[in-house]
Amino acid sequence: VKWYGVVKAVFKRESEDRGEERVTPYFRSNVQIELVGDTVGDHVPTSFTKISEAVDEFIRRGSGWILDKIVHFELCVAKYQPLRASSYIILPKKLVDKKAVLNIQNEDQKCLVWCLIAHKLNILAHDSFRVSHYTPHEQEIKLDGVECPVSLNKIPIVQRLNNRRINLFGYEENEVFPLYFSKRVDEECVNLLLIANEETQHYCLIRNMSRLLGDLTKHKTKHHYCYRCLHRFAKVEILKEHLQYCSEHSPQHIKMPEKGENFIKFVNVHYQYPLPYIIYADFESLIVKEVHTSGNTEIIARHEACGYAYFIIGPDGRSVKPIAIYKGENAVKHFMENILKEKEELAAKLTSIVPIHMTPQDELDFRSATHCSICKLALKGDRVRDHDHQTGRYQAALHSSCNLKFRLSKKIPVVFHNLKNYDGHLIMQKIGKLKDYEISVVPTTMEKYVTFSLSKRYHKFKVSVNFVDSFQFLSTSLEKLVQNLTPDKFNILNENFPHHNISLLLRKGVYPYEYMDSHQKFGEERLPSIDSFESTLTGSGISDEDYRHAQTVWNYFNLKNMGEYHDLYVKCDVLQLADVFENYASIIMAWIVCTSSRHPNLNRKAV
Repeated sequence: VKWYGVVKAVFKRESEDRGEERVTPYFRSNVQIELVGDTVGDHVPTSFTKISEAVDEFIRRGSGWILDKIVHFELCVAKYQPLRASSYIILPKKLVDKKAVLNIQNEDQKCLVWCLIAHKLNILAHDSFRVSHYTPHEQEIKLDGVECPVSLNKIPIVQRLNNRRINLFGYEENEVFPLYFSKRVDEECVNLLLIANEETQHYCLIRNMSRLLGDLTKHKTKHHYCYRCLHRFAKVEILKEHLQYCSEHSPQHIKMPEKGENFIKFVNVHYQYPLPYIIYADFESLIVKEVHTSGNTEIIARHEACGYAYFIIGPDGRSVKPIAIYKGENAVKHFMENILKEKEELAAKLTSIVPIHMTPQDELDFRSATHCSICKLALKGDRVRDHDHQTGRYQAALHSSCNLKFRLSKKIPVVFHNLKNYDGHLIMQKIGKLKDYEISVVPTTMEKYVTFSLSKRYHKFKVSVNFVDSFQFLSTSLEKLVQNLTPDKFNILNENFPHHNISLLLRKGVYPYEYMDSHQKFGEERLPSIDSFESTLTGSGISDEDYRHAQTVWNYFNLKNMGEYHDLYVKCDVLQLADVFENYASIIMAWIVCTSSRHPNLNRKAV
C-alpha cells in the first residue's frame, strides 16, 4: 500500500490589539510506500518526524502561536500498483560500455528469476546473456505464490523464500540510485538494476558495483561502495567502519575524543573585557483609537511611537553625555537619525588608536609581571605591552598571541527591555529605508528578532550598532528587576538625580497609556484622574496607592504638564534599565569572564 498521514490542529496566540486569535492548519507527511516483508512499519517514525518538523516550521514562521489541541489524525491509504519488470530491454550505451551489468535476453517475464540464477552460477562466457544457460536451474528459485513478472513490492518475499539479500537500484538520466535496500544479514547478496522504457521495466544483474558507479575513463582503481548511500571508499576496512553507522534511522554517530585530547579550554579571551560603549533606550507610544476591520480582525487602536530616551555609557562605566530625551512627531525616525549620529561619533573613537604612554611605574610593572593577564599562563620571552587604544594608558603584560586575539570590540549594543515583542517592531518599520548600511537580522520568527544590527565600514574597521533585548537575559518585568536590587546599586540613577529623593524613582511608575492618544494631551497641566489609567486590554486600572504615588512624583518634581511627566517616566525607565543591566553584567563578568551585552546567546556560549 501507499499512505500518508494528516494532522489537523488548533493553534492560538494572544495579541494586545487583537485579543485571542485561533488558526486551524493541516500538516501532512510525505507519501510512503509500504512493501510486504521486513520493511513494514519502517516509515512510520519518518512520517511523524516530517509532521513534527512541519509544526515547528509553522511556529517558527508565525509569531507567538501555541498548540491548543489536536483535532484529529487522518491516515490516507491507497493500493500501490507498481510496474512489473518483465522481458528484455536494451541497455543504454553508457551501461554497456561499463561492462558491469549482465542483461539477460529473455522473452518471458521471468527476468528476476534468471538474474538470481545467474548470480549463483556466475557464468563468465561471452554469451552469458543467453537465457538457455539458466533455464535448467529454474526450479532452484522458490516463488511460492509470487507471480511473474515480479513487482517491486514482492522482492522482500522473494529474498525471504530464497535466503538471499536482494538490493535493488534504479537508473535514470545517467544516474544510479537505490530503490530498495535489504536489512537481511545473509552473506549472499544479489544486486539488481531496474531499467525501463516507455512500455515496461526489466531486471538486470549487477556484476561489478565499482565499475557501475565509477568512471573508468578517469579512475581505474577499484572502489568499494556502501549500497545504502552509494558513498565510495578506497579500502574495505573503511567501508566496514562506515556500515556500522549508515542506516536509515541513524544518519549520525557520536565520536568521542581520544585520550589526551578530551579537554576544552576558554579561547575567546577578548570576551573578558567590557564593551567600550553601550546604549540603553526605550520608546513610549500613543494608543491612537481607530475602528475598522481587516479580514476577520476588528482593529480598535494602533500604537504610534511618540517619544524616546537613550543613555550612553563609556569605557569607564560613566555616562558619555547627558541622557537624550525626545517627544514629538516621527519619534522612531528621529531616534534612528540620532542613534546613527552617535554611532558616527563613537566610531571615530573606536577606530582611532592613541599611542602607548608608559610611566616608570608602568615599565616596572611590565618587567616584573610573571603571568599573562588574559590567559593566566606564565610569561616568557614573548611578552608584549597591552594598552588602551582610547587613552594610550598601559594596561598589562600579555603573550603576543593573546594580544593579537584581543581586539577592542567595534560593536555598539543598543539595549531595550522587551525589544523582541515591542520596540523592535517600531524600529523595523523604519530600518529598511536606511541607505549605506548593511542590515543583519537574527530572527526567531518572521515578526520577531533576537537581535538585528546596522553596520558600516570605516577604513579597515567595520563598526556596527547591535539592537539587543535585555529580556533575553533577564526574563521578567523591569519593575521586578528594580525591586531585586538594593538602593546602593543604582549609581546611574543617583548620578542623574543628585540631591533628590531617589526612593520615589525606585518603583515602577504608572502611565495612562490608553488615555494618551494624541500629542495634544502632552500640554495638559494636571495629572489625569485615576480612571484614565484603566486598561481595556487587562480590564483593570491602578490602585489608589499607585495613583497617590504618581501625584507625589508630580508634585515633588514640580511637573508642569503631561509632556514633562512623559519625559520623567521614560527617563526613569532607561536609567533603571541601565543600572539593572550593568549590575547583571558585572556579576556575569565575575563568574564567567564574559560580558552579557556582546551576544544575545550568551547563556549558551558561557556554558
